[in-house]
Amino acid sequence: MADHVLSVSAGIGALAGLTRNPVRGICELIWNAFDEDARVVTVSVETNDMGGLDLIVVEDDGGGMTPERIDLAFGRFGDSWKQTKFTTDGGRTVHGSKGQGRFAAFSLGEEVAWTSTAARITGDGLGTTRIAGRRSSMNQFDVSESETRSSAGTRVEVGLPTKEAQDLIDDPEGLRSAVAAEFALHLKRHTDFQISVLGQPVNPDELIERTIDVDVPLADGLAGSASLTVILWKIGKVPRHLYFCSSDGAVLADLAPRVNAPTLDLTAHLT
Repeated sequence: MADHVLSVSAGIGALAGLTRNPVRGICELIWNAFDEDARVVTVSVETNDMGGLDLIVVEDDGGGMTPERIDLAFGRFGDSWKQTKFTTDGGRTVHGSKGQGRFAAFSLGEEVAWTSTAARITGDGLGTTRIAGRRSSMNQFDVSESETRSSAGTRVEVGLPTKEAQDLIDDPEGLRSAVAAEFALHLKRHTDFQISVLGQPVNPDELIERTIDVDVPLADGLAGSASLTVILWKIGKVPRHLYFCSSDGAVLADLAPRVNAPTLDLTAHLT
């Protein structure tokens, strides 16, 4: 039974555009864990008695979300605590600030539930809150108190997976490649951050063939500097992306580069 219902200040149509890419859904949940200073994030699945995919689970050991943070994170579309706080308590530069990433989780399935444990703002100890929503009505979330877990962190369970999500899980190499492409530089820069996908760690050093750094000249009148890091991968199925990054490496946006080199598996980060 929900303690209260959060209504999102956006219509279903505005939110539906964020639910089309299951890889994006997985990555956004991992980014949210990174922004909560998680040290370990695991992507796993649970199957039913027939061996079919029952749940997709993304779990982390980060700081978790307080009820106050939840009301802000889930109640206002296009708004986020990251707009006013650019680094985490642990000193990491936060990823994104539009408050949209959580809705990308619905690209993975019809039902999504977050169970998050965090230090209480008032009083001592930890408190656990559960937030549950459905893709068919994702402008509303049921929020309730839950039995408090023994340590901080967030567990996201995605039920009734979409066909696209099932296809993604059925291709573990492709999923790990996609996660590796997005998080390679962050994993190398933040040695206290680890990702495990379907039982195997994502280790960029084992996956990268070569890294090339190139200074990029700026137009006349622009101050500062820019550099391009091109990553050549040993593995296949890496989605080609050009990532636009801030000076400290936070990914701000990305697009698919139009590079005609079919034998090269590469991604690039423009900083």
